Amino acid sequence: MNSTPDLTSLPVEILQLILEHTHASGHWPLAQTCKHVYRHSQYILSRHREAYQKFRISSDLDLRTIRHLLSSCISNGAASIDAWHVREFEVWGDRENGEPWEVDVETGEVRIPEGSEPWLFPRDDIGSFCHELFNAMGYPLDQEGFQAQVRRQLETGADSCLKPCLLALLPRIRALRYARAGGADHTSFTYLCRMIHWCMSETLLPGFKSLEKVSFGICVGQAADGYPEPSKRSARELSALLCLPNLSELYFAHLDGESGVDDGIASSFLFSRRPPFSRSSPVRTIILDMMDSLSDELIEFIAKTPRGLENLAIRLCPEAGLGDERHQLTEELLKYQRLSLQRLCWYNADPSSGSTVPNWMDPSHAIMFDGLRVVSLDLLYVEGLPLDARSKAMKEFGEFLTHNLPAQMEVVDFDGVDFWEDAFTTDQLSHNKLDYLDDMVEAMVRSKRYQRLKAIFLKEIQDLVSGIQQTMFDFPKTIKAAKERGIYLHLKGSKPPPGLIVNGEFVPMPTRDCMVSAVFSSRNREQSRSTTYKQLHGTASLELSLGGKAR
Repeated sequence: MNSTPDLTSLPVEILQLILEHTHASGHWPLAQTCKHVYRHSQYILSRHREAYQKFRISSDLDLRTIRHLLSSCISNGAASIDAWHVREFEVWGDRENGEPWEVDVETGEVRIPEGSEPWLFPRDDIGSFCHELFNAMGYPLDQEGFQAQVRRQLETGADSCLKPCLLALLPRIRALRYARAGGADHTSFTYLCRMIHWCMSETLLPGFKSLEKVSFGICVGQAADGYPEPSKRSARELSALLCLPNLSELYFAHLDGESGVDDGIASSFLFSRRPPFSRSSPVRTIILDMMDSLSDELIEFIAKTPRGLENLAIRLCPEAGLGDERHQLTEELLKYQRLSLQRLCWYNADPSSGSTVPNWMDPSHAIMFDGLRVVSLDLLYVEGLPLDARSKAMKEFGEFLTHNLPAQMEVVDFDGVDFWEDAFTTDQLSHNKLDYLDDMVEAMVRSKRYQRLKAIFLKEIQDLVSGIQQTMFDFPKTIKAAKERGIYLHLKGSKPPPGLIVNGEFVPMPTRDCMVSAVFSSRNREQSRSTTYKQLHGTASLELSLGGKAR
């Protein structure tokens, strides 16, 4: 007698029952068992395809979506399929009732569509639903009356407590984006960060383990007259996000640079040996937007916490200079991120205002970052020297460009900033003799040290020269050398190739087009989803290869 189990002998009804009671993660492996099972798994696999299309990128625009996905999170078997396929979630605000929302493409704010009706959770089901929800969370959540607030919001249609529960339970969520329009705050974000803090004494929930990219405060609309500016966010919230064990990218807007870092979080990174707090954060890219100050404590925390920070970009508020803080931050990064840092960028919040934020780094700092990919230098700093010292300085600077910049360098951005305009009143420059500049950059291009060099940006120098002398200098020797090596040269009137720089930024800031659950252009919804998703995350792939052949 053959004792080997034979799935082909099972009735179709039994197979369907097995599939219905199998968790979403097991459907595809089970379907691959043999052709017989695969053939009779098409119904359940089609549900996966539908869930992938409908819920891969979800949002809070409809309260029923939150309720449905919460139910899917705490369910077993086929009922867990929809939550299983949520990879990204977008938050537009905090609702106070069950009205559905739509996004005003002009202001970026949410509004209630005409003729819509509120939807509320059936009162008779609230008790059992809360019981299942809190059991699924795995530990008591009655801190600060949280459970009572969840019950109350299920009755009224509010959702500031429900969304953190959902985000914590989604098993495979990868990206989380919060929009910012007008002066709206996000109470749900505050609860989310508190929940991460609560988890530190217990176990991280599934959503916190899987999150890789978090963006808070993406600007989708400017504040209208009479609206308050968005409130500053605490460094405690920033530090909570850095606890996420698989976080790779973090965008954070309106951080209060003077707020203190949570002592418990800081000590967890420094002293804890238990997972997930392995003494450092895995984050590789940090983008801080609309900053007007940086305390000593925050500078040290940002520089010390990541185990291998690659990209750091900071966009300043209007009128904010942060000169001393910038120098101090660079010094701290040299202590802790010298081997890993690839890009350090500073941006102006309002480039059209005419005020510039020079992106350049002190040459003595640039040469000490071993892995720096983007190097911004002030080519004209020697012009501020006395005449008798200038010739020697130019020679030394030429040697520096040729032999001392990081060998891994891919992009050089030469800045000519406003306060060097007086340099162009010298006799040499007034006669348009700029060959020495051309010679220095050409020597750098021909240097064998920079084998990975891809681009050189000289437009700022040209703009400054032409603005003062009413003439254009084209760097002819550099152009010839760059062409021979296949290096892109960014001069006045040229456009950088795709991939090198986005919207004038080496570390791109998120824009309203990143919020793909609303369409801010004439493209249709599917085009917007597809294009924006590929720009942010590469070509989308369905991990469940539903089109594959069964074994």
